[in-house]
Amino acid sequence: MRRLLGILALLLVAGCPSDDQGGGPDAPSAGGGLTLTWLTRPDQVPGPVDARIELVSATFHLRDLRVVGDAGAGDPRTTAARVELTWSAGVAPAPLVFPDAPPGLYARVLAEVDRGAEPYAYQLTGTVDVDGTRLPFLVRDTEAVPIDFDFSVTAAPGVRTAMVVRVDLDEVARSIDFEVAPVVEGVRVIGPSDPQLPAIRDEIDQAFGVHESDQPRE
Repeated sequence: MRRLLGILALLLVAGCPSDDQGGGPDAPSAGGGLTLTWLTRPDQVPGPVDARIELVSATFHLRDLRVVGDAGAGDPRTTAARVELTWSAGVAPAPLVFPDAPPGLYARVLAEVDRGAEPYAYQLTGTVDVDGTRLPFLVRDTEAVPIDFDFSVTAAPGVRTAMVVRVDLDEVARSIDFEVAPVVEGVRVIGPSDPQLPAIRDEIDQAFGVHESDQPRE
């Protein structure tokens, strides 16, 4: 009799669901979110902008980057306090992932190129040919540059939405008058207080944008 009762007890335990099974291996994942990837012109850095200018590196220190959607401009789920963008030999910016970004329409990015604790807000290096003589150049600024651009991307529920942001560094480089840039120890230098910097800042703001032709195709 005791043996029979023991067998019955084992059968009852085996037939009861475990408390920690949860949804099981087939339970769906919440997924979702938003990812920003970065693209530049020229396509490769180092790389030629045109016959005169080669871009060797570019660095931007972004602060308080906000992807503005239906939830508003201050949603912490789509805000990054600090984003470092660097293009150079073998180096490119990593994607910026907002895993908790809610579904909905996103239509604006706000940020500031700001030095923070760094020695500069942004820096461009390369080489330029002026009157048949090719020299290295350095563009370095310590002043903040506001970034503000519009677009339209809809993030669907349960799907990681990818958005490509292009930075047209070639247009920034072409806007610089290297002929008037002073040569310091063999380098054409545009540094803090240079009269060209306000115009260069405007070009940098316009260089950031989202273009339909760059977006991934489903």
